This record gives sequence, C-alpha cells and structure tokens, in this order.
Amino acid sequence: MINVQKTARSGIFRPDLDIGSYANIFDLSNPGVARIRCAITPQHLELLRKEIVSFYEMGVLVDAPPSYGVATQKFAMAYLGSADNSNCTTLGGSRPLKELEAAYTNEIYNELAALSGFGPVQTMNSIGIHRYPADGGLLTYHQDSMNYLNLISVFTIAGRARFSIASSLQGDNSVSQIIEPGDLVLMRTLRNRTEYKTHRVYHAVASVGEDRYCIIFRHDSGVLGMKRG
Repeated sequence: MINVQKTARSGIFRPDLDIGSYANIFDLSNPGVARIRCAITPQHLELLRKEIVSFYEMGVLVDAPPSYGVATQKFAMAYLGSADNSNCTTLGGSRPLKELEAAYTNEIYNELAALSGFGPVQTMNSIGIHRYPADGGLLTYHQDSMNYLNLISVFTIAGRARFSIASSLQGDNSVSQIIEPGDLVLMRTLRNRTEYKTHRVYHAVASVGEDRYCIIFRHDSGVLGMKRG
C-alpha cells in the first residue's frame, strides 16, 4: 500500500474510512465498483436529507426524459456543477451539499488520485441530484459518458435502491445489491482516452418501494457532447 498524505478531516465521513483500500477498483481484474457502507456520519446525513428533499419540494428537480442514449429512465434530477450548464441559483446557500462536495474532493477523490494515476482537482464540476420515485424509479443498464473521467461517486442520502453492475448492456453476468442511506458507491471510469473500452462500467438502478435521493459527483472533461452513452 502506498502511503498518501491525508488532508485535515472534515468530520463528514466516518473516522475509520480508509479510502486507500479502494484503489484496486482500477485493476481490471476487479469489477470496478466498490460500495462503502455508512460512509457519511448520521449527523451530516440528516442535514443532507433535509436539504435535498427541500430542493425537490421547491421544484428544483425536473423529470428526466423517459430515455437518454441507450438507457430507459424514470427519475427527477438537477445538475448543479459548473460543467452542467446549470442556471439554478436556488442553491447559492447550499451549505451541507457544499460541505460534502469539498470533503469528497479532498478526502476521497484526490486521495484516490494519488494512488490510482490521475490528477487532483480543486472541485467537482458536475454535481447531480436524483430522486427515484418509489413506484417504478429506474435507470437501465448504461455506461456513463467518456466526458466523465477517473471516478464517479454516488452517495445515497435517503431511501434504498437496487444497484446492479453487468458485463454488457444486456445485463450479462449481473450482480446486484441494495444500497442504503449513507452508503457511497465508487465506480471507476476512464483515466485517459485509451481506456474507454475497458474501464467504464455497465450499471443500473431500480427502486425497491421507497423514494430514493442520491448525490452524484463527477469530473467532466468537457470534451464530448453526450453526457451518458
């Protein structure tokens, strides 16, 4: 294990979280996905839950189109990062979400960067909020766009869902698990253009009878047009 110089801790993540132990997701002998249970402390999780649910209640989230690229989908969404062309000024005072983004960038993304062969960033420029309704919420198998480099991370804030990965768009060799509030899913993606055929993961999400809210952090290189492929 390579020793990584760790930044000061925010207290948002559980104190025993050793992010360096997850660097092996970039090894192609592994599926490319890691679930970290209860990554967020209960105190910050409750602050995030209240904030994200309030965004939905204020009408910040809009329904996604029923299909996008190869995927069928049913969820509401808002994209808030500088690369997302967001005009959403409602979130100017979004403290719990901003605190999570800063802690994630410094304590997870940049620490994995030092171990896994990609560069650090100052901030996440793509920030998504999704709400999957209890009745039929889903996002079928797809790979995220080649715009998104290095690491994609999904924090479940409220509600449970079934998260699945597979070896193909048709769902071959699928593996599923139920993700719960506070969980973090790390998913590798390409670190450079030569990895586009090998490093992107086929994945899908489905509701399990509960409204589910999640936050997605991605680094958008801004090179390609399609956000999901």
